[in-house]
Amino acid sequence: MHILKIAAMIIALSLLNAAHADEVASTLSNSEFLHQAEAGVVELTPSTGLAFGTESARAAGGLKRSTIVTPIGVGLAYGFSQMFSADFNLSYGSGSSSTTCDSGYSCNNNHKQKGLYDPSFDLKLRLPVGSGTLRFGAEITTAIEKSKIDSSGDSNNATGGTSVTPFVAYELPLGPGFLGGGVKYDIYKGDRK
Repeated sequence: MHILKIAAMIIALSLLNAAHADEVASTLSNSEFLHQAEAGVVELTPSTGLAFGTESARAAGGLKRSTIVTPIGVGLAYGFSQMFSADFNLSYGSGSSSTTCDSGYSCNNNHKQKGLYDPSFDLKLRLPVGSGTLRFGAEITTAIEKSKIDSSGDSNNATGGTSVTPFVAYELPLGPGFLGGGVKYDIYKGDRK
């Protein structure tokens, strides 16, 4: 099953970037998946989305939870050189979740969440290696408010802490798109309050 997920992600990344193949520089690729601002360019990027899902438990009680979230945000990026850029991202989201159980069990409730997500600051570097591009950097997120949950279960979106997440990736122009992969890992997670 994991192989199918990896294959689907590689195919999706290639298809998503096919539209941008004409913008690829001869020595450094710049896919949208691992986008990096060009040298001397300031980019202001609004974003929004819709995330929803349902999960069910097979345990006694038939727990079922439905969630919907609508984030809205803005990103500011600047390219210091062809190989180095920095991004700052700030977003706000509101959402709700409802939990239901089979009759005879006590868990039916609704919760709301809203507020600022932790702002993030990203440092991105890229180097030509072979026919492709090696990308690496780090994302630093820090909460500007404490995580809060009130007595009704409603909460804000802040984690109340700081994290540092380095990444490394490699991408290779392939036909009209890109083929690549990467890894990232939280090397530091501060106390969540």
